[in-house]
Amino acid sequence: MLVRSQGRSALTWGLVLVSASVVACRRRHQDSADSIIFNHVPPPDVGGAGAVDTLSGIVKNVPPGGRLVIYVFSRNTWYIQPLTVRPFTAIEKDGAWRTLTHLGSQYAAVLVTAAYRPANVLRALPPIGGSVLSIKTVPGDPSSTKAPGHLRFSSYDWSVRQMGSDRYGTPHEYRMSNVSVDAQGYMHLRVRKENNEWTCAEVALPSSLGYGRYDVVIGGIERLEPATVFDVFTWDQAGTDQNRREMNTQLARWGEPNGKNGEFSVQPFYRPANTYRYSAPNIPIMLTMNWESGRVKFDTLRVNESGAAGVGIAEHTFTADIPAPASESIHMNLCIFDYGKASQTSDAEVVVKSFHYLP
Repeated sequence: MLVRSQGRSALTWGLVLVSASVVACRRRHQDSADSIIFNHVPPPDVGGAGAVDTLSGIVKNVPPGGRLVIYVFSRNTWYIQPLTVRPFTAIEKDGAWRTLTHLGSQYAAVLVTAAYRPANVLRALPPIGGSVLSIKTVPGDPSSTKAPGHLRFSSYDWSVRQMGSDRYGTPHEYRMSNVSVDAQGYMHLRVRKENNEWTCAEVALPSSLGYGRYDVVIGGIERLEPATVFDVFTWDQAGTDQNRREMNTQLARWGEPNGKNGEFSVQPFYRPANTYRYSAPNIPIMLTMNWESGRVKFDTLRVNESGAAGVGIAEHTFTADIPAPASESIHMNLCIFDYGKASQTSDAEVVVKSFHYLP
């Protein structure tokens, strides 16, 4: 009887311990879920390269070495924030955290150990366990005031890039202050030196316009140095197929003082047939891209005083590697190329007088 009683007692204590373990495990998971608090959540948005806002909150009971990884959900994919080269968000001693993020429909904060190596892109967030200590997601807040970073130009709403980028092979910062629209309705894109570093400018439409004709009238190209690049291009932020649907009409010498300053291209640019170079005069010009199924024709034209197209300067048609429309959008970028013979020496500016799209 004593043995049987001892066995029953041992079994009872075993069940109690298992039950306590389950409760403790559940409590830890519950505590884990409650350990991340959001204070400010941006509004929901389809996202894109330019539009950003601040995401902030508090982490309670941060373990030694704990770090925070932020993701934003857009077009069925989670993207790491704020940049792939800066995948971790600092947690202050009091648990507070704050970061810039691109916009999306949902936002996620993931508390991880120092051993965690985050992926840049995810279809689904990682499960809790191992190096993943806690995850909290929240939808975009419709009542949140939309962050500054948009402007109206040529009857379109453009987002102004605020995040850094390594376009043209070198990381550069982008500034909202490098983009403005004047009283005449012209948009100014600038390159400026700040704290011994060059800052750039970029604007983008929020969504695809698709096949059609794109016209951009610009002035100020006489002030572009050999290392300055002005680029009008399509870019698919969401998809990596078809070379991100990138096609370019550029004013760039790529650091060559005596090089031609005009270029049309489809990606991948390293295929000889995918790039066409020419010389553009230092006068107001129109850059045109006429995009059709399986074909894209670029033109550079003189413009008269009213901004209407005049005599042709250069033209070229590509019929290979032509992408189909999806979630790409049109961008305009002014930045620096750092790998040529000539380096940038002074600030630069391009005046975009108009943008027109015809389906």
